[in-house]
Amino acid sequence: MFGCCALIRKSAIFFLLIGLLPVADFAQARPSSVKAPGKSRSPAAAKEGTGPKGIVVAEEEATVFNAPDFDAQVIATLPPGAVYDISSGKKGPFYKIRVKPGLVGWVSDADVRPLATSAVNRIEEMKKAATGKATAPGAGAKDSALGESPSDKTKGGARKPLHRNRYGGLGLESVNYVEDTMGKSRRENLLFYGARFTGPNVIVSGDMLTDAEILFHSGAPKYYESATGNPAGGFILLGNFLFINEVPQTPTVMAYYGFGPTFRWSHFEVTLDQTTMKRSYALDDMTLGAVFNAGVAFGVGRYAVRLDGRYYWETQKYTSFALAFQREF
Repeated sequence: MFGCCALIRKSAIFFLLIGLLPVADFAQARPSSVKAPGKSRSPAAAKEGTGPKGIVVAEEEATVFNAPDFDAQVIATLPPGAVYDISSGKKGPFYKIRVKPGLVGWVSDADVRPLATSAVNRIEEMKKAATGKATAPGAGAKDSALGESPSDKTKGGARKPLHRNRYGGLGLESVNYVEDTMGKSRRENLLFYGARFTGPNVIVSGDMLTDAEILFHSGAPKYYESATGNPAGGFILLGNFLFINEVPQTPTVMAYYGFGPTFRWSHFEVTLDQTTMKRSYALDDMTLGAVFNAGVAFGVGRYAVRLDGRYYWETQKYTSFALAFQREF
C-alpha cells in the first residue's frame, strides 16, 4: 500500500513537471524577443550618415579619381561648396569620398576640407532655408521667365559662371569688306548672318573656351554694279574658329579676347557690256587667314549676349563688328 502511494506521488510529480516545462520555457524565451524601443537599427542605417563630412573648397571643381593617384582615371567632378561623406583618415594626400550611393572615389586634400559636426548642422540649416525660399510663391515663375530649371544650377544653388557653360545661337556681323578686284582695292560694309557656338567642348573637347561660327552674305558688293553698270549677284561664306582667353568680371559678365583661323569663299556673277552683246563672268575666290577678336559677354539666365570687334588678316586686311544672341545647351 505504501509502495503504491509512493508510485502515485512520483507519477503526479512527473506529470506536473511535464506540464510546467513549456510554460517556464515560454516565460524565459519571451523577454529575449522584446526589444527596447528606439534601439532597433539596421546595419545600413547605422552606417549611413555616421562618418565625417567634408566640404569642397576648390575654386571651380574638385576632381574625384578611382584610385589615390593623380594619374588615375577621373570618375566625377564636384561643385564648390558641396558637402560629402569622407574618410576619417587619409591615404597619402587623398581622402576617400562617397559621391553617391554606389560611387566611391578619392579626392585630394587640397580640394576638400573636413567639417566639424556643428558646421555640418549649420550648412544643413542653410540649405533648408534656401529650399524654402526657392519654393516660395512666385520663385518658380521668376526662374521660368529666365528659362532656368533646377538642373541648370550647381548643388550649392548658384548657376555656373558664364565662361563654364556652352552657348549656341544667332550670329550677326557687320564686315568692312575689302577686295582687290577690277584693277584696284575696293571696300564696302556688308552684313553677315549665321550660327555661332561658344564655350568649352565646342568642336575641341576639353575645358578650353572656343568660339566657332559660320556666316553667310547673300549678294555681291555694290561696287561691281557701279563699275560695270549691270546688276551683280553671288554670295560670300565666312567661317571662323577662335581660341578664347576669358577675363571673368562676375559670374554673369565676362571680357574676352582670342585668335584663330578664318576661311572665306566668295562667288560673284558679273555682267560686262561688249560692243555687240553682254557677257557674264563668274568670279570665285577662296582664302585662308587669321582673325583676332576682343569683346564682352553678358549672361541672363540661360541666355547670353556677346559683343566683339574683329580684325581679319588674309589676302586683304579688314575689320568687323559682331553681335551674338545665344542660349545655353
